[in-house]
Amino acid sequence: MTKLTSYDEAVVHTFRERAVRSAILIDDMFPCYRDLIDGDLEAIKREYRDWEEARNLLSFLHERHILCDIENRIDEVGEPFIERVRKSDLVVLDWNLKKGDDLDCSDAVRVLDGLSRSKHFNLVVVYTKSKDLQAAWAQAAAQLRGGWKTKDGLLARLPGISNLDDIFDALEECKAEELVTVGIVSDYILDARGALTSHAAKAIEQHVAENSPEKKFRRQVVEALIHRVIEKRFGLAVGDDHPRMLEGANGDVNPWLRCGSVFVTFVSKSTDAAGKLNIFECLDGALKAWKPNILQLLVSELQNELEQNSYAFDGAIWPSDALKAGWIFHLLKATADGEGGDASVDHVVAGINGRIIEALESAVSAQMADRDSTLLSFGRQAAKVILEEAGTKPDENEAERVERAKELVGVSGLQSQDVLHSLNEYLSSDRFRGGHITTGTILCCERADEWFVCVSPACDMVPRLPADDMSWMWDLYPNRPLYLLRLESCGAKSALATAERGVQVFITMQKRRLYLRAIDGTTKQPRPMTCFLREQPLPRDTGTPWKEFGFVVYDAVGTKSGVELKERCLYAVAQLRPAYAARLLHLAGSHTSRVGVDFIKFGSDEEKAKEP
Repeated sequence: MTKLTSYDEAVVHTFRERAVRSAILIDDMFPCYRDLIDGDLEAIKREYRDWEEARNLLSFLHERHILCDIENRIDEVGEPFIERVRKSDLVVLDWNLKKGDDLDCSDAVRVLDGLSRSKHFNLVVVYTKSKDLQAAWAQAAAQLRGGWKTKDGLLARLPGISNLDDIFDALEECKAEELVTVGIVSDYILDARGALTSHAAKAIEQHVAENSPEKKFRRQVVEALIHRVIEKRFGLAVGDDHPRMLEGANGDVNPWLRCGSVFVTFVSKSTDAAGKLNIFECLDGALKAWKPNILQLLVSELQNELEQNSYAFDGAIWPSDALKAGWIFHLLKATADGEGGDASVDHVVAGINGRIIEALESAVSAQMADRDSTLLSFGRQAAKVILEEAGTKPDENEAERVERAKELVGVSGLQSQDVLHSLNEYLSSDRFRGGHITTGTILCCERADEWFVCVSPACDMVPRLPADDMSWMWDLYPNRPLYLLRLESCGAKSALATAERGVQVFITMQKRRLYLRAIDGTTKQPRPMTCFLREQPLPRDTGTPWKEFGFVVYDAVGTKSGVELKERCLYAVAQLRPAYAARLLHLAGSHTSRVGVDFIKFGSDEEKAKEP
């Protein structure tokens, strides 16, 4: 690969040069292949006024070895249309797709919205004759963001605000809506809180002060006014849905936005005699302005690698015919020995998929041993340009190094412990994504004040009938014994200082950073407990994110008359990565297999500390 000399080059290399292999041009004034086959050339030129631009774009892309197609019939922008379009890596989209109406951009906006919700990442160049790219950006961004509400939806619950209709009628009479410019709309879409405190918003606030309620509510009235203007100006629906995350910049050069799985930039169509415009210059400029983080670059390059290699037909990865037959035997046996049905099939397929993932991981990891491999070379060069741009300061301490890292990323308002928590959390755990509890699953109680980690062996946690009919697990079925370590909440300073000991758990829940410890702070010993897990999980609760995956366990409680089982609900909120889960599994195993010895203590820790 070409040597990278800057971070910008790395961004362009992985997101455009390596990623774009196919393109589709969507323009109602471009002739497509079926028109050329079925029609007369002169008639085509008369019907499709922009045929010369289409030819130039096709030539531009073909010269760069990019397969290209044209779509000019947009009857309905529905799921089938989006499904066809999303398969292209690059989409060049005309902003006005309605024949006979050069101002209607509704179809183009729906295309962007559909692509943003697909699972394939698409680069889109919005190609428009309009010179007002900022207005086009605001229209597209408003649609993609969504979450626009009526004045009643925003203000009705605020105490002290009444006669809303009278207030907004007065605002309409004094033409307050005209003060909500494209700039205000753009700023609000990107940062609602910042926009409401901006100089422009304060000017609107002053303008509407005479018609507003108490002063403390005027900013909310300004916000409701912005929502109303966006609804009317762009013809968007209002409702109870929440706004989507969106990032971008609506500047004079290379305006761009990213929402969901789509990255969009806006380009004015060329008006020179040749009609030639290097759309990649505009796209590359927007990608550089985006400045995705280094992790996004590495993931992008990994995706490029997976898509450009035929791992499904790599004989060094996949097994012999004998092992293929063995897999079928495994499937037949599992369904015959178990209860049958989808549960048995799911278990076998999950196991095989896990093994396939390991095979793919090994194949990709093998490239890490080759210094000239694409993946390692790209990662090395991307890291080097970051270090070169950062410069070297050998005398700085850890705290100073964290502050410099924050400056390079361009973030503020984060404490050093937030940065280190995020790093440790990323290295050790992930969000729980459903399925059954397994080794390393982090659970909390309903009040979120008690925390546990599962240290049962993973094979014991698979929801299936045990093979040994003489075992304790057979007697308990369909319930299963569940071995947990009770986690202790601890301070950020102590957790980070001892992080390398491997007994800390770092997770985030409801934007709250949690530092948990798998051993007692005084005895330095783990605190294991045995519960019984009910096979049937709780119904999924999508309204409360951390309560989405709930399980019922029976906890043994001692009483004067014996032992009682108390039912409690635990919620799986995170999953330790395999190596970290195994670490705590071994910690619990070492604790339960400890050998007691009889040493006799004499004296106190305080006295010991005074010894010379």
